[in-house]
Amino acid sequence: MKIPSVAAPELAIFYFLSFCPVTRCQLAATNYKPPHCVLKGMHHLFPRFSAFSSKALGLAQVERQRLLWPSMADPETSGPSTLRNAFGNVLSFLILLLIGVIAFSIRLFSVIKYESVIHEFDPYFNYRVTQFLTKNGIYDFWNWFDDRTWYPLGRVIGGTVYPGLTLTAGTLWWLLNSLNIPLSVETVCVFTAPVFSAFASWATYLLTKEVKGTGAGLTAAALLAMVI
Repeated sequence: MKIPSVAAPELAIFYFLSFCPVTRCQLAATNYKPPHCVLKGMHHLFPRFSAFSSKALGLAQVERQRLLWPSMADPETSGPSTLRNAFGNVLSFLILLLIGVIAFSIRLFSVIKYESVIHEFDPYFNYRVTQFLTKNGIYDFWNWFDDRTWYPLGRVIGGTVYPGLTLTAGTLWWLLNSLNIPLSVETVCVFTAPVFSAFASWATYLLTKEVKGTGAGLTAAALLAMVI
């Protein structure tokens, strides 16, 4: 059999790219067209390549259309599936919003029953530290020696406390007062936990959705909102 003059490297490379499943998608996405000499050599080497090439080019066009325009890949089935996906996304958003409202409302039970009051020892200590921070600034906060904590020894607050909660509440108080929303430090400290419980539920949904799916993400968010 006489083989037409074609560069062997081009023929071997195109043969590999044609049958490799990964690069076949890349060829379809970039709309790659091989040289005429390569196609001619493939026709002489493989008599059945003619039928295969036409079928492969048709599949390549479909693959390229699917990659670039997913909604136009299959006009007969894209309509119902797109509508179903849109309805599912809206339903997931509403459920996630409801979970955030539930997480916020559960932690407002003590506020509704006993008004805005700081309960227990650790929350009151965090409130005192936040109040000192808002009145005296960050520098005095880091160097503050509190003689009323760990009595009679006292405590260096800036070097022994975890500052995340205090700095967050103080920053929220500063932002609200900058926007002419005059809230007290006590009110900000009381409502910090309910607000961040809703944020934690939404963050749990996003994390679990990436690992397992939308249903698992909503379940994890609901459990965290009601239990933790």
